[in-house]
Amino acid sequence: MHAMSLATADHWMDVMRWWAVLGALLGGVPLARRLWTIIKVRALGGRADVPVPQLPLIIAGASLLCFLSFSFVTGAFLPFTTRLPGFGLSALAVRYLLSVMWTVAGVGSWLAAIAFLQGRWYIAGSSLSWFVAVWFATIATAGG
Repeated sequence: MHAMSLATADHWMDVMRWWAVLGALLGGVPLARRLWTIIKVRALGGRADVPVPQLPLIIAGASLLCFLSFSFVTGAFLPFTTRLPGFGLSALAVRYLLSVMWTVAGVGSWLAAIAFLQGRWYIAGSSLSWFVAVWFATIATAGG
């Protein structure tokens, strides 16, 4: 078993960033539509209570937890990359941590898509297909 190199960590970060983009788009658009509908109803004096099915709520909550974790961990350690010697953005430990956190953000993006779109199994399958496509695209374009 060989150790993970800087190139491997950077390749994984690229894969996760590209993978997260489509999940964020697919999850963000229906979420924005639903929120806008709720806001309009509320502004017109409608009911404040909105029934939400339990499964989408659980998946959406997991998505939010991923993004909160991403924000907390990266926000807590990134300021030290300019203040501690040997802990810069080029340090392998920092690259490992960033690659893990981009994985968390990517999972959060796709969980949002799975929570808010119809056909959850198809969306989950498309996330795996997109992951494979992005993996090969990063190898082809950056030599990962």
